[in-house]
Amino acid sequence: MAAPVWVLELPAAILPGRLVTDAALSPDGNTLAVRTYDDIHLFARGNARTYLPEQPTTTCPIKGLEPLGEAIAWWNDSTLLLTSEATKLRAGPITLLECRVP
Repeated sequence: MAAPVWVLELPAAILPGRLVTDAALSPDGNTLAVRTYDDIHLFARGNARTYLPEQPTTTCPIKGLEPLGEAIAWWNDSTLLLTSEATKLRAGPITLLECRVP
């Protein structure tokens, strides 16, 4: 049986731009990228008790970059791969984006 060991509480969002659509763990396992329609939030790994900090270490704005951005994956240690749904007027793009943890 699965049991949660930790939960990341992001602020509630009424606006669709702040809704979480995907998340991905970096190849080295030290950074979690959490994607919304407007931003990518990067969280650095914490210790075994806290897992991740409550606040992101970096936020990269992506509003307007894609029509209906949905998914996120790591291309390498510093580059993220974003995918978007297509619309009636535009094909769904695939975007490579650098968003670095300071």
